[in-house]
Amino acid sequence: MIFTLKTKHSPELILKSFTDEDFRRFTFERENNILVNETIVGVDIQKRMFFVRKENSVPETIKKITGVGDIEFEINETINLNDYREVSQFEVHNKNLNLFNIKGKRFIDKSDDGKTVLKYEMNVNTRFGKICKYFIERSYK
Repeated sequence: MIFTLKTKHSPELILKSFTDEDFRRFTFERENNILVNETIVGVDIQKRMFFVRKENSVPETIKKITGVGDIEFEINETINLNDYREVSQFEVHNKNLNLFNIKGKRFIDKSDDGKTVLKYEMNVNTRFGKICKYFIERSYK
């Protein structure tokens, strides 16, 4: 999966926002998200881990079956704070239900019209695909 975002903000400002604690807390703490823990190692090239809980995010039927009401996930990324042109690597794991895993790369560049372009290339592995396939197969037998 590939998607692209464009913004008028400079690439340097976008890169700085990824490392700004207030911005990070604002981003993670929206829509019942709680930043439970974070670990940041390195100065110029950082390896970062964020543990996030999204409260009351599990559909009621799955909640009854599993007894789990919140989705917990871990974000790991490597980012170069000195060069926005260097590709950032990231991975997202679902921790408590083991339903998905996302691996990807983030590119930051400038377009010909002077706008900043954020491009994400992601590979999403999910158990929902198997569940949907099973449901469709059973429904149409």
